Amino acid sequence: MLFNSYAFVLLYLPITLLVYYGLARFRRVRAATAWLVLASFFFYGYWDVRYIPLLFGSICWNYWFGRQIEAASHKRLFLTMAVSGNIALLAYYKYTGFFLETINAAFGFSYDIPHIVLPLGISFFTFTQTAYLVDVYRGETRKSGGGDVFTLSVVCDDFSASDCRTDYQLPRYDAAIYAIAEFCSELPKSVFRVGAVCHWLV
Repeated sequence: MLFNSYAFVLLYLPITLLVYYGLARFRRVRAATAWLVLASFFFYGYWDVRYIPLLFGSICWNYWFGRQIEAASHKRLFLTMAVSGNIALLAYYKYTGFFLETINAAFGFSYDIPHIVLPLGISFFTFTQTAYLVDVYRGETRKSGGGDVFTLSVVCDDFSASDCRTDYQLPRYDAAIYAIAEFCSELPKSVFRVGAVCHWLV
């Protein structure tokens, strides 16, 4: 589902916002959080449902280590383990093929190069969760619930991530309005640029 598709603009985005703000209006904060997380997982799974367990597992991994860092005396050890796991996940999907190709070329080996599809947004949600762990380690966060961490990982985008990272809660109302306005203003520009480039290439 592309951001400029009819399915996103006319169905997904309006329904998601209406339900979220309807729940928030009646102060159903937990329900609003759960709705945003489920809607975001649906959006992510619309690209390829097979990668939903990867995103879910990554969030659970970082949430569990975040709780351990909050409670443990050896905070640096848990932080190192958690960040190492994040880097290993990212390296597997992004650099396995490059590493094997380099080994084959340098030493004359003939290792098979696996066809690994790069999961959508893996760099963003991995670095976002790593930043969360670092903030927990530094004591710069209050104790956050699982719903907050799920929201941070799957809902926040580039221009609202800083708002989410402050308290690890839902984006503030003004941040959400800014995000919608930014999307509406940038979408026509993006469509025009892509169309112009495609026309030039054809």
